[in-house]
Amino acid sequence: MQFMIITGFRNQNAAATYKRMREDGRLIPDGMVFKASYCTADLARTFQIFECEDVTLIQRWCARWSDLCDFEVLPVVSGAEAAAALLLDAPASTAA
Repeated sequence: MQFMIITGFRNQNAAATYKRMREDGRLIPDGMVFKASYCTADLARTFQIFECEDVTLIQRWCARWSDLCDFEVLPVVSGAEAAAALLLDAPASTAA
């Protein structure tokens, strides 16, 4: 399953977070896979994509960074997967 984790920096201090990441790495537990990261232009938030089957690993990762960051964790699917779930990509039926 994929998760988007929206990260805000406590006290608007992104530098402290990036310093720890440079020194210690992402601190990701085994079983959690980093896919991508995007940062807002004002450096106020990041949007990270992870794959993980055990949500407690996500919780563990957030706890490791909670002194520097706030988190919003959202399970996500691709647009194509959402469309398929809503049957929007089903072939049009033909009228008899």
